[in-house]
Amino acid sequence: DSECWREGGADRDPDELDRAYLARIRLMPGLPEFLARVTRRQLRVACLHNAVLAWSLLLRERYDLGRIDPWIVSAEGGARKPSRAMFEALRRTTGVPFENCLLIDSNVAALEAGRKLGMSTVWFAPTGARVPEGFPHVVVRGVD
Repeated sequence: DSECWREGGADRDPDELDRAYLARIRLMPGLPEFLARVTRRQLRVACLHNAVLAWSLLLRERYDLGRIDPWIVSAEGGARKPSRAMFEALRRTTGVPFENCLLIDSNVAALEAGRKLGMSTVWFAPTGARVPEGFPHVVVRGVD
């Protein structure tokens, strides 16, 4: 997003910077297969994403993530995870009560916020991350 690059002090062409940045982003291994499995089981998958809207839309298109619906982006709604406003946007959009949601996130603050609202939570932890004793969230290392 050109505004983002300008605010960051970049002096190169914003479109060129967007392309270079987005070319580095890869889907996590196993995600397409995971989405196919949950679709077969008729489970709904939503995305709560802290990102620049244009980048998010381009990545969604590039990786054919149309089966993820809704796709709620912080830049679009004016709030960021872990704010309650992001979770409220999800609830309003889907009509699904928090108690019927499973939040999978790599951000522990977002998990804590979701848990306080009644969501079940799973920490998508990077390989090798240490899990503290008494950690209140289920831990997964991959989507397979």
